[in-house]
Amino acid sequence: MSELKIITQKYLSKTTTAEVYSNISEEEINKLFHNMKQYERPDILSIYDNKIVAIEHFEFDSYKNTRKGSNLKIQENFIEKEMKNKINSELKTKDEVVVHDEIKNTSNLQQYYDNFKKVFLSHIDNIPEYREHIEEDFGKEKDIEFWFFAEDVTTLGTHCLKNGNLGPLLPLSNEILDILKKHKEIKGIIFGIFAMNEYKMLIICNDDDTLNKLKENEDFKVTNEEFMTFDPKTIGFATKIPKK
Repeated sequence: MSELKIITQKYLSKTTTAEVYSNISEEEINKLFHNMKQYERPDILSIYDNKIVAIEHFEFDSYKNTRKGSNLKIQENFIEKEMKNKINSELKTKDEVVVHDEIKNTSNLQQYYDNFKKVFLSHIDNIPEYREHIEEDFGKEKDIEFWFFAEDVTTLGTHCLKNGNLGPLLPLSNEILDILKKHKEIKGIIFGIFAMNEYKMLIICNDDDTLNKLKENEDFKVTNEEFMTFDPKTIGFATKIPKK
């Protein structure tokens, strides 16, 4: 599935509004989303008003990350393989099979920040290549803006519990905000998150006024004790379909 289809199905087919941390206008946001087309390096282009908005989509999570990749993805792939094997084996003697498993939670707050920072910086390094590619295809007459669509794919989402209220968490530590401040080649970030029972988007423009306000916002100052993720449980089901 293409990056644009993933974003559209999760965030644009049902969500009609986005939470915005900036003075960007609703008209500008609508133009950005309504003109998105699939591209390759970066993933998406939105062309309007004599400019090209280049959007690169990437995923991150809050689980332990090693040279083998995300521990969450490793566990998910292992469980899927084991479930398929068990289902195929037991369907030989049963008409229905139900299998259960659980993903071991290896999340913590610092890993959440570090995982985002690692992927974020690696994509920033690609911007000169992205610009060159776009200019080869479209010339240099239009202005080019670079955005990221950063998707937290932690199963059941990443949350914080502050003053008795449970809400979604964004990777906006002071360190990450300072990194953003240094990279003005990034116009903004669209965050895709799972907020308890729905997918949501949050839009942040990379300007000093916005970043300074985010630094002062107590909602984004999270301690280890306030950080929360859940222990995902998985279930697989299969049934024999009789031949006609």
